[in-house]
Amino acid sequence: MYIDTEKPILVTSHGRVTQPKGFWHKGNTLKKHMLVVLTSGDLEMKIADKVYKACGGDALLIPKSTFYAPLASAGCEYYFFHFFTPEAQPNQTAFRISNNPHLPDGEYSYSYFFDVSPVIEVGTLTKNFDLRAQNVLDRVSHLNVWQNSTEKLLLDSYLRELLTLFCVDASHNFGVDPTLRRLVRYIGVNFKKDISLSTLAANFGVSESYIARLFKEHLHTCSVDYINGLRIRYACDMLLNSELSVGEISTKAGFNNQYYFTRVFKRMQGITPTEFRKCRNSFAP
Repeated sequence: MYIDTEKPILVTSHGRVTQPKGFWHKGNTLKKHMLVVLTSGDLEMKIADKVYKACGGDALLIPKSTFYAPLASAGCEYYFFHFFTPEAQPNQTAFRISNNPHLPDGEYSYSYFFDVSPVIEVGTLTKNFDLRAQNVLDRVSHLNVWQNSTEKLLLDSYLRELLTLFCVDASHNFGVDPTLRRLVRYIGVNFKKDISLSTLAANFGVSESYIARLFKEHLHTCSVDYINGLRIRYACDMLLNSELSVGEISTKAGFNNQYYFTRVFKRMQGITPTEFRKCRNSFAP
């Protein structure tokens, strides 16, 4: 599917779903495009006349007016995005980049010479998506679309970023350390449990300093903040969609005590969990 990144890309609905093992549905045909991004588990999906096997770290793009049907799954968690964007046609591009070799170490300046079309091609199945895409999903999960229209604009821009990362040219250049990819997937499944840098090092047979360097170099954060980010994302969902107390949500999200949970939540979200829940109630229709 070809997408013009300079044209509007408008999300009409999105969410994160945990699908248990068993029957899903018999299939559907939508009047809008759909992107499905698996974060854990696996599934088989029939799209048009072809069956695709996807697992955590893969993405499926289903163009509008295309029949699709989930065939089998042992259980999975995924994000979905329904969206509209005009149809596009492929264009030939030329691109060249140069750098300034006279700057001191640690500084850089690039110049770009190109006739690049904004049109990208995104395949039906993207395997082992870039960890940069996981960062985008984390940002999506922290959006509070009840809050104001700016959050919706951000959501549209995040989907544009995801599609760009999933484009055919980009998917050939991921080259992410396989240990980090396995760490991220493990944390994504187990973040509600007691996970520390030492337990990760023991489980994966590497040193703590090596894991710390992987997170710093590739994700620009530390393992603790990455894990807490997932926990806060989960807590936000619970605050918006359940009547559990803040203390109960703190425990379910993997925090040992409510005080630490509240402190981390405020640092990452800018408000306390109670204030976050009040925002939901204020903007709910």
